[in-house]
Amino acid sequence: MNLLSDQKPSEVTSPEYWDKHWSSVEYGVIREDDPQNGPHGYFLKAMDRHAGPLGGKTVLELGGGMSQRLVALMRYRQMQATAIDYAPETVKKSRKFFAMNGCEVELLCENFFSPTLDFRKFDLVTHWGVLEHQIDPMPLLQRSVALCAEGGRVVFTMPQMRGPGAWLWKHFSPSTWEKHIYHSDRAIQECFSRLHWSCKPVFWGAPLIHMMPSDIQGLAGRFLEKCQNFGAYYLAKAGMPYQYGLPFISENRGFVAWKNS
Repeated sequence: MNLLSDQKPSEVTSPEYWDKHWSSVEYGVIREDDPQNGPHGYFLKAMDRHAGPLGGKTVLELGGGMSQRLVALMRYRQMQATAIDYAPETVKKSRKFFAMNGCEVELLCENFFSPTLDFRKFDLVTHWGVLEHQIDPMPLLQRSVALCAEGGRVVFTMPQMRGPGAWLWKHFSPSTWEKHIYHSDRAIQECFSRLHWSCKPVFWGAPLIHMMPSDIQGLAGRFLEKCQNFGAYYLAKAGMPYQYGLPFISENRGFVAWKNS
């Protein structure tokens, strides 16, 4: 069943958008005690719960520029990583970031649908904050499934776009909000059903108070950003089990998918 058209699916962002976005972001070496992306951080705890044993397996990240999560999977789960991203300046910056963290990532500067990947399979296929920029979720989900090896899993997240935190995000950063599209659980589950896959919703991360967009303005918006940073970092460092999450509250809303047996 071929559900993809020959045309690139429509999206609300572009390589230029992402190059501008990442130009002002500076990441350093991920610390061993990092409560989110470190070896004992809540991201890897969530991945262990939802994706099973990962040691030594292959992982592909779609939209993998400047990915701290890919570094965590490589350094602390010894995964063999490939990332693909279409923003050229972001890819250049990402090469330096991955090298800084001692990670040898196969990094491709191409579109997700590039034929370069057509005959390859990966144990784990991920994307973080990508699907919500696609007008139609099906092409990206079908691509994710096509690149997944037999017995593998697709795991992805989107930002929380329902609940009180999302209302604050929309109110204080409307120009960033408009670059995101909410795809309902039902819409995503229907896509996987058409592909003969099963999926389940998952949530993790600190409570969403406000996203951290580049267009944030005003004292109130900056205060909310600080609150978000505090929740995501310092409360996790104090032991909050953010590998577990709740609908409408947790920062990350995601799905785990696998092929029907």
